[in-house]
Amino acid sequence: MRIYQVILLGIAVLFFYLGGRHYDARQVLGIRQIMERTSNKAITDTGELYTSGVLGITRHPWYLAAMLFIWARQLDISAILVNVILTFYLIAGTYLEEKKLIREFGEKYIAYQKRVSMLMPYKWIKSMIIN
Repeated sequence: MRIYQVILLGIAVLFFYLGGRHYDARQVLGIRQIMERTSNKAITDTGELYTSGVLGITRHPWYLAAMLFIWARQLDISAILVNVILTFYLIAGTYLEEKKLIREFGEKYIAYQKRVSMLMPYKWIKSMIIN
């Protein structure tokens, strides 16, 4: 069980790190909104839709990493219940984020949704197996 936890934690850290290379951390943490007194800026530095690197594997690497983090711990009945609730919360947040991104990027984001999985990188894995 310990090996499972270490593997999940390692993958989660990797997704957080790789996702952080594409995001404006001040925007994600809300610091930029407070300093500029605005909330309608894009999450990236340039305001462009990034689809390369880890974002070509999963559209939401930080949400995926957060889920891996919460499941990479000792599991008893209460931990499983909390993890299920937090997982549903993260999935709901991801769907809300998707709606915002469609409003922001339109058809470009819809095409991206067709190519890249929202969380679990099954489309990427499938493409690796087929190619």
